[in-house]
Amino acid sequence: AGACPCGAAGERAPEDEAAAAAAERAASEVLSACDGLSSSNEMRQAAYTPLLCVRALLETPPHLGMHSLFAAAARARGAPTELGGGEFCALVHMWETLKMANSHKRTPGYLPDFILALAATRCAEGTAGALRARLHTLSIDGPVISGEALDALPTLPQHLRGSLLSCLHVLCRIDGHVAPLTDSPALASFLEDRSLVGALDAEWYADGGAGAAGAVAAGSKGRGGNGRVLREAYLSSSASAKARKAKR
Repeated sequence: AGACPCGAAGERAPEDEAAAAAAERAASEVLSACDGLSSSNEMRQAAYTPLLCVRALLETPPHLGMHSLFAAAARARGAPTELGGGEFCALVHMWETLKMANSHKRTPGYLPDFILALAATRCAEGTAGALRARLHTLSIDGPVISGEALDALPTLPQHLRGSLLSCLHVLCRIDGHVAPLTDSPALASFLEDRSLVGALDAEWYADGGAGAAGAVAAGSKGRGGNGRVLREAYLSSSASAKARKAKR
């Protein structure tokens, strides 16, 4: 299995709240300076993107049941017992915030080591250590994963495809899985080995009867069928964004 942080994500420390607020103020000041200098878009992005990433990484995104399922699958294959849904969600949050799926491309401002060093100048010491551990995990080589392979999950809502790809990238790095997942048979085998196919379907959808309190009809957003509805937590175009909105 790959490396994995042994800490768990929790509530923000006061130092982290202050650091996030400082990063937001600095980003605003940087944008004002760029306006005054008539800076190019590339220069703007290089200047303020690290600050926006610091602010985002110091948030505590609430996890969804989907994250707990992936964490359980990782623990079943040797990941530390401390890895829970909250920590898995924090790994996914870092993966998406730092655009690590595009790390082979030159994108202004997305410099993971620099961003974490910048965060460490103001955040709590424990938070800085957790961020470094997560980046170490996510920096492990992983497989090529194709969106076409997601046909292995016929009930996957279209708007959750990006979120699921992020979860797969994180899980592969925790597992140490490097074989390509570029077609549906390969992904189906990967998910079935981890007992995730049926579990994810049951997590996303509720029956349409009285037991589905709080759920909203899936309509065109899901393919649950048989009168089932997509659970409210998964109606957003981004599961992570939906979780953060619920938190606020």
